[in-house]
Amino acid sequence: MKKFMAAVLFIVSVPALATDYYCGSKVTLSGTLTTRVGMGLDETKTNDVPVRYPALSLDEPINMVEKNRNPDDLTECSAEKFNVSDVQLVLDDFALYKRNIGKHAKVVCRMIYPPMTAHHLSDIICEVEKIRITK
Repeated sequence: MKKFMAAVLFIVSVPALATDYYCGSKVTLSGTLTTRVGMGLDETKTNDVPVRYPALSLDEPINMVEKNRNPDDLTECSAEKFNVSDVQLVLDDFALYKRNIGKHAKVVCRMIYPPMTAHHLSDIICEVEKIRITK
């Protein structure tokens, strides 16, 4: 019985291990620059095809939560995400990212938000302000 209770307590506490960040906020995340594959539309916009996208594989999972949601304000985030370990990067400097794939980095996100278009292929989108290689 003790083992069962310990297992239940562990499972219930696992989501608490992820750090909470507010949707729409500026955050700094650390992890490994990588490329992920998701399903997106082809050029005819009729068929799903594999699409590669820039991502940050996080050192620790994160949660994206809402802050004081106003249902009348459509600019606010409307989706919470939990225990996310990869975020899609929206980049201005693709060359910097490409030169450093596989390296550890701290990424400053102007804001994080849920996917809003067919081009967003992960649970959390990071609009990149700055990338600093750390290892």
